[in-house]
Amino acid sequence: MAFSKRVDLGVTPEGVDVFDALCRYVRFLLSRGVKLRCLVVIGSRARGSWKPWSDTDVLIVVDQADKRLPFDENAFKIDIEPRVFRPDELFRALRELRLTALEAGDHGVPIYDDGFWASFKAEFEKLRKALGLERIDVGWRVGAPPT
Repeated sequence: MAFSKRVDLGVTPEGVDVFDALCRYVRFLLSRGVKLRCLVVIGSRARGSWKPWSDTDVLIVVDQADKRLPFDENAFKIDIEPRVFRPDELFRALRELRLTALEAGDHGVPIYDDGFWASFKAEFEKLRKALGLERIDVGWRVGAPPT
């Protein structure tokens, strides 16, 4: 289990460093017994197109039946927008071509990972190639798979 190297995810208008806040959030979740597999930033902060007032979209994968997360007041200082999945749910979302899974596979920035993320990325890349998936301005297009 490991944290990623520091990445620039910006700061809030109040000067809160988003990367540091997310690391604190991960430590908080782990201290509360959450069986965290990975926490991955998606959206504008992951793409590098954030503004100080941007929210912080995160994909959180937990290996437990109850996906409810404990409340952490500090997470709201970075306007966190969590999308919580169990591993099987995330893989199913990918097979169903759901936007959150596709965006995460394409440009997600892992902050914390126990090794799960590599298997998800490999599956995403396999699906991208098989279906000729292409990211476009308004989402994704299924193209012709390579021959």
